[in-house]
Amino acid sequence: MSNNQNSTVALESAGAFLWVVDLDDLEMTYSTNFDNLFGYRSESILKKGGIGVLMVPEDIDLMMEKLEQCRAGESSRLLIDFRLRRSDGGICWCRSVGSVREPHEGKRELAGITYDISMEKQKELEIGEMRDRFELIAQNTSDGILVIKGKTIEFASKSYLGQLGYPEEEEIGRTSEAVANLIHPEDRHVIGEIFEAIGRKEKTLIYLYRAQRKDGSYIWREDLANFFYDENGDYYQSIVVARDVTFRVETTKKLEEAKEKAEEVARHFMTTNRKNGHRISTRPAQD
Repeated sequence: MSNNQNSTVALESAGAFLWVVDLDDLEMTYSTNFDNLFGYRSESILKKGGIGVLMVPEDIDLMMEKLEQCRAGESSRLLIDFRLRRSDGGICWCRSVGSVREPHEGKRELAGITYDISMEKQKELEIGEMRDRFELIAQNTSDGILVIKGKTIEFASKSYLGQLGYPEEEEIGRTSEAVANLIHPEDRHVIGEIFEAIGRKEKTLIYLYRAQRKDGSYIWREDLANFFYDENGDYYQSIVVARDVTFRVETTKKLEEAKEKAEEVARHFMTTNRKNGHRISTRPAQD
């Protein structure tokens, strides 16, 4: 097998083809494996006006804009994603990468490679749909949702912003060190608990602490942190569900205080009656 044949086979297996555009008349020539990749015969495409007729109409203007920039000398490189129609009617996402060259004096052309990125675009679409669903859920729950990528806040739901009173532009990009500074000094032991949990590769952790609002006041927060690790076991992300439990904590505290006070009163009553020589009977009175 010749070197050219080897190159053609390699390009086909990679879902790619080579091309050259004459920048004087914008005529395009391309490697023969284009036919096998998209199911067309080169001759029929050339008669119809070239590969441009296969492009999805919405992408043509951007492609022409990029080519004109190279033609006018405004750019020496081309990088563009676009869609092509296959012979079976399917749509293929492609990425073209090229650079301007001068094979001889007075001749300028744009040469490069185009390859199939349909799987990449499909993954982007799936990730985008998952992100949209996540944001829909996050924005419609009373609990605050926080996404920390590495050591930086990447997403904060409206409920989360409402808990502490900071605008989105102040929360997004806040570092984990800055988040730690919002924890009440007496509760900062939770920081160590979080790092210990990540060190043990735990997936979740629940912790209770006081968080400082923008106005300087504190609320009680109960956070459920979900930790994520890559294929090497290295931590890379947290998704935190943050709940304002101030009412619950303060109510529980008041009940405990009331119980302690009632027990103190009872002890005082018993002690006073013993000192006065009174006997307290628990038997019912007899008629």
